[in-house]
Formats: sequence, C-alpha cells, structure tokens
Amino acid sequence: MGTRRVGEPARSKYVSNLSDPLHATLASDPRVVSSEMVSARGPIADFLGLNEGELLFKLIRVHYLDNEPLSVVESYLPALMQGAIDQYPHRSLHDIMWNDFDLKVAKSVHTISVSRAETHVANLLRIGLGDPVMHVQASTYLQDGRPIRWTDNFFREDRYQYTAEFFWEPPQSPAAPSGSQQERS
Repeated sequence: MGTRRVGEPARSKYVSNLSDPLHATLASDPRVVSSEMVSARGPIADFLGLNEGELLFKLIRVHYLDNEPLSVVESYLPALMQGAIDQYPHRSLHDIMWNDFDLKVAKSVHTISVSRAETHVANLLRIGLGDPVMHVQASTYLQDGRPIRWTDNFFREDRYQYTAEFFWEPPQSPAAPSGSQQERS
C-alpha cells in the first residue's frame, strides 16, 4: 500500500511508515488544531467498548502540504492519552502510544468512502461546504486484539490519491467432484 500526491509521477517503490500509512510518502506537516475531552457516542463508543457519555480524548490535526491543507484527521483515544498533549505536535500518535503508554498497536482496518465536507471539515480544508472529500475511517487495534483508536481522515479530493497494491496467489486446484472419471475407474 502506498500514497502519493496527485499530479506527481507514481513512485517506483512504496515507502513503509508504521506511524501513519495514509501520509507515509507525502512529507506532510501535521498541526494540532484542537484537543478536548468529549463524551463517547454511537459507533465510536461501541467500537471502543465505552458506555454512552464516558469521556474520551479527541485530537484534531490538519496535515499541510506545500502550506496548503491536505487532510483533517480526527482521532478518538483513551482519556489517559490527554496526558501527552504537549507531545502531539512533535511526535506521531503511534510513537506516543507505543513508547509512552505501552499500547502496542498491531493493525488498523480502513474503510474508504466519498463524502461531502461538513462545515468544520470544509473550513479546515479551505474548500466549499459539501465539496467531495475522501473519508477514511480507521479502526485501530492493539496486539491483544483490543480496539484502541477510532480515526476519521478527510482528504481533499483534488490533492490526494490512495493507492493499494494487492498480491495475488495462484488459485488452488478445485477438488475433483464426486462421481468423477477417476473414481469410477
């Protein structure tokens, strides 16, 4: 899997970056625009195993590329992660979770869709209300399988392209159907 800026030639190699696979090859500049404790609601509460109204930490960052906004990243994290607020402008969430909180992230599942920019996203991306954005909802899990982070990524459709590379194995030979020629001989 890799990412690249629209308008650039495709890279011949894909760059791996455990801290943020969606921005890995872009050299973007993430900036914290807000952080607050919020009440867990709906699918986020369900995913994180929290009761409605329990507190969690919401961190919003905007990634800039060439001093123009590329994406808005809204992360919902355990409340204890608010304790590292001074680190978020300088380090990746992955690094902070792994090294400061001993939260060993193992995988994330990304669901990609096209949506319309809501007011707060449109303002942060400097696009029109209702303009198309690529929405990548990422559900992140620890090594022991526990869910740990819900992230909504909103990318400007005119500045971002998502590329996934799949490797195919040869198909397995189907089992001979019963009553085949070989069984009758």
